[in-house]
Amino acid sequence: MSPTHDPLGWHITVRLDDGRNLVPGTRERRLLADAVLEAGGLNEFASPNRSKLYRKIKDRTEVFDISLGDILTKGRLETNLVLRPGDVITVPERLF
Repeated sequence: MSPTHDPLGWHITVRLDDGRNLVPGTRERRLLADAVLEAGGLNEFASPNRSKLYRKIKDRTEVFDISLGDILTKGRLETNLVLRPGDVITVPERLF
């Protein structure tokens, strides 16, 4: 699935290791956890505390470690970042 175009220029994709690319609805200001929930949330195979946010800044890509599980279940909001157009969130599968 490729991101849809919207008039605000928001192209945020949530990528899951199970092969799904989810594109949440559009809003001007969105927090990371909101985007993941709008895109359908996590399944039982997700490893949310190993999530990453990829953000293109000028000519390089910054990678942020995200504790998504702690955000969603413990209310720890330190890594619940405000998203920018073009951000990519990855949620890996947990190791068995």
